[in-house]
Amino acid sequence: MLIRKPFPYAVATSPSRLRFFAPVDDDLGAGGEPKTDPEPKFPANTPVKDMTPEQQVAFHENKARRLEDQLKGFGGLTPKQVADLQKELDDAKAKNQTAEERAIEEAKEAGRSEVRAVLAAERVKSALEKALAGRIPDASALLDLDRSQFIKDGTANTDAITAWVEEHSTESAGPARGHVDLGQGRDRGTDAPSKGVNAGRSLFTDSKSNKS
Repeated sequence: MLIRKPFPYAVATSPSRLRFFAPVDDDLGAGGEPKTDPEPKFPANTPVKDMTPEQQVAFHENKARRLEDQLKGFGGLTPKQVADLQKELDDAKAKNQTAEERAIEEAKEAGRSEVRAVLAAERVKSALEKALAGRIPDASALLDLDRSQFIKDGTANTDAITAWVEEHSTESAGPARGHVDLGQGRDRGTDAPSKGVNAGRSLFTDSKSNKS
């Protein structure tokens, strides 16, 4: 005799309607409500070393059960295994890319790197101008300055900038200046030249006159 496995639904009174029966979930009670963990057999907010042996056993059992529940969410895999699988997937994708696709990805990354470099240079420039406000920098040191040394993790290293300013500039004895021209064609003030080299000459002249 052939016994057919019943389907998870049955025909209702109307042939055009189906009545579905939800499958039984081990994590649900008879009323369809999620099961709740029993009252822990160990005190909360208590160091394990201060628990009784029975409480310590209950604590570790509870911890193991929660970890097992977390692993179920990853299909039984640990987070490290998931990360490793993702890396393998990315590597396989890279290997299967055509030369043209790889060139496009490399160009995109190069473009992103260039944008990050430009933004970092602008941050350094702004921070340096702010630090030099009201001070007279050494013209020679300013002209030879490599501002890329002040870039750290894609942003301005303000500590290094402050140290350089203190070492290579002096406080202005006259009225407070505007921002210092760092060779980008911006005015240093109403009576200052706009070019970087001319700005250096002007700063050098100012420093000589202040020393005399």
